[in-house]
Amino acid sequence: MEKSKLIENLCTNLLKEKQYPFAEVCDLPNSSFSQSGIYAWFFPLNAFEKAICKVPLEGCSTKAGRYLFYIGISPSSIKSCRTLRQRLVENHCKGNARRSTLRKSIGCLLQKQLQLVPCLVSGRLSFTLESEEKLSAWMSRHSFITWMALDEPWKYECAFIEHFRPPLNIKHNTQHPFSATLSSIRCATEKAIKD
Repeated sequence: MEKSKLIENLCTNLLKEKQYPFAEVCDLPNSSFSQSGIYAWFFPLNAFEKAICKVPLEGCSTKAGRYLFYIGISPSSIKSCRTLRQRLVENHCKGNARRSTLRKSIGCLLQKQLQLVPCLVSGRLSFTLESEEKLSAWMSRHSFITWMALDEPWKYECAFIEHFRPPLNIKHNTQHPFSATLSSIRCATEKAIKD
């Protein structure tokens, strides 16, 4: 099968997978997603209506009235053996912005709305413990996650992002009109701490 057709089939299959609420993902048994693969985060239409700037919805894939805003993989390279569960639960759901680019982007967009306090942790942008808890609570109310097992997902990450064009991805997504805006917001947040 030619690669373009393979990618199209994989993307179609990902959208067919069940969407799990944020809180439910944390309680699933390890066996539910203890392998490598790709995952997607969905949010309802009004989730970012109070963000510091409008998050564009044009071209976003939708399912059950929710918009696909972010694509990720685990592991990120052949050198890693991390599973989907480790990435989703430990980094995105229960981690902090220093170890989750998704949390970092959402936190920067909603900093004023949620009254988040940014800080530097080991020289990298994050948020205070109280702010991370607020961010987790917001994500629990608004986000849904789906995933699909896939061997060597790093080989397909770029193609998945090019196909779905999720607005909260920056890597492999420079052609998206929101990529530069999001990067600038994150940089400005970090600069404000250092100043």
